[in-house]
Amino acid sequence: MSVCMVGPWQSSRYLMAKNEHVVVRSSLYSALGIFFLELLVGMSAVTVNLLNPNLGSASHVLIWASMNVLPKGLGIVMLTGVLAAGISSATTFLSLIGSSVANDICKGKGNTIRIGRITMTVVSVLVLLLAIFNPPQIFWIMFFGGSIVASSWMPVAVASILSKRVTKTGAFCGMLAGFIACFSVKLYTSLTGAALPVFLDPTVVGIVVNIIALVTGSMMTSVTEEEKNARKQLFLIPEEEKDVIEVRKTRTYLKLTVLLGIVVAGVLLSVWACPVMMAKR
Repeated sequence: MSVCMVGPWQSSRYLMAKNEHVVVRSSLYSALGIFFLELLVGMSAVTVNLLNPNLGSASHVLIWASMNVLPKGLGIVMLTGVLAAGISSATTFLSLIGSSVANDICKGKGNTIRIGRITMTVVSVLVLLLAIFNPPQIFWIMFFGGSIVASSWMPVAVASILSKRVTKTGAFCGMLAGFIACFSVKLYTSLTGAALPVFLDPTVVGIVVNIIALVTGSMMTSVTEEEKNARKQLFLIPEEEKDVIEVRKTRTYLKLTVLLGIVVAGVLLSVWACPVMMAKR
């Protein structure tokens, strides 16, 4: 949920929307799509585990199934989809890295376009070298990336909208502390092989530390007038968003979202949780 809320790849999708009503209504389809994808991926993993219990890496599950289980045509489509998803995510993150370095870190220090391109090239080469000498575990990289996004950005993103007391310093401290906490715990478990309790999951630890740092940093500083005005702008509804028909459509979608949550919970209980519990008995 956190990753879908604040994932950096979402911003480019939102910017293409006709208006904010479309963004809100699209969340219903997003939630439905994520549910089916997660359910099918989980079922696929269980099925492949039965077919080949000795498969070494979690990152190779769907790749192995595409090459050895599916008909050749469907296998090609599956592998093409995996590759396309990887390229899409890679280009998005590369553009974010280049933009952040050029516009945030090196702002006013030269040609921003050139700085962004150089940064993206350097990062690409480093990642390529790591992939050659240390073949990446795609599944765990994806899982770790999601943890970092949730730990670094989610609490700050929510608090910056709902709270009037969040300051620039507090937001920075929260993001930095959340990232370091999540990364440190994940690095520790990876190097030592330790199995931590569920409440010490890297994502949970990162979010908690983020909130503590966010509150502490905001308490030690004051909200400036510029920050107050920036937050007020978020709550100004453009005139084109007040269309009665559009508002009615959006409210209908929001009601359907509640129904979707109930249906999803029922499906997961009936076809996933209960069968697993019965199998364990």
